[in-house]
Amino acid sequence: MTDEWKIIADSNEEMLRYFKQLHADHLEKIQALKEGLFEVKIRLDELEKTRKVYSLNIDYRKSVFSPLPDENAVNEKEAELRTEMQDLLDRREDMENRLAEESYILKSLETRLKKLDSAKQEIRNKIQEEEDALEEKEASDAFEFIREDDEPDLEEILREHGKQILLLHSFDQTYLSTILDKRLRTEVDTLSYRMKQAEDFMRVDPVRAAMLIKEARQGTDRIYQIIEGQLKKYMTPIQESAGIADNLEDYILSLKDKHPEVVIDTEIGDLPFALSSVQLRMTMRLLRIFMENIFRHAEASRVSLKVSETNEDFIVELSDNGKGIPLDYKTDSPWYSGIHRAEEVLFLMGGSLEIHNSYPQGTNVRYSFPIDG
Repeated sequence: MTDEWKIIADSNEEMLRYFKQLHADHLEKIQALKEGLFEVKIRLDELEKTRKVYSLNIDYRKSVFSPLPDENAVNEKEAELRTEMQDLLDRREDMENRLAEESYILKSLETRLKKLDSAKQEIRNKIQEEEDALEEKEASDAFEFIREDDEPDLEEILREHGKQILLLHSFDQTYLSTILDKRLRTEVDTLSYRMKQAEDFMRVDPVRAAMLIKEARQGTDRIYQIIEGQLKKYMTPIQESAGIADNLEDYILSLKDKHPEVVIDTEIGDLPFALSSVQLRMTMRLLRIFMENIFRHAEASRVSLKVSETNEDFIVELSDNGKGIPLDYKTDSPWYSGIHRAEEVLFLMGGSLEIHNSYPQGTNVRYSFPIDG
């Protein structure tokens, strides 16, 4: 288990580096906003002093020899100053709002970094404990009787799977929120700017305001598309009212449209036993994991899918003519990879997974799980 914990430690370290860099980026933005606000404040103070000089409420005649000011010129200059000051006030409000948002993001990142730091320490402790236990075992092997018929520690197995499942869930949430934050930030800022402009033009130029509102609506559509696109990467659309066969056929058709360069052969046998809602969702999720893995890594030109049922089990068999899978994929692939996710899903479903290379090329995958009675 020490090697597996080291893999987790490396992955945790990668996440730490990523979020530390993200934290530094947002900290830099906050510093830039604070400097910008300081410059705006100085400029506003200067303009206010200048405006008072041009204000007609002030008596400019310090003596009988002082010239009388041109009231029209003074009014025009004061109006220019007020316009510039209003622009600066709008800019200051926008920067203050962005500063509040960046501060909120920074606080959220600091919370994540604290959790990752705590996890890093716990992982270190776990690695040290296992290394100490291994040294102790090696030192006492000469005096210890080994029983080959000992049962595996079920509690330890459940504990390890539970940790892995929680780590994967945490990773997915963090990854999704980070991607959405990065991709939505520009769109949200642009949308806010458009609405602010529309508000300013509402009375003086309604046509321009309407155009800006239309652009803002297009921005909301893009935001929706971004969110929907990211969620589709995590959830395969299903129709719970339809059976597993119909859902499989719909999914395969979508893959054929998306990957016309790959021939997909299907053999969906008689499936008399209905899957529960949870099993239906997990079946589609598993199939998506393995199909995406094929399209992303296998470089295959043909994929075969066979689905069948027995009186007790639901069985899926996949094969491709790609470059095969590395023999050490379990230890060398990241802990958050698709295959490791599939293993945990099948563990929760009480199923099994077999993966092996085929001759002369390609990979065979077979997984099954008991059908809920």
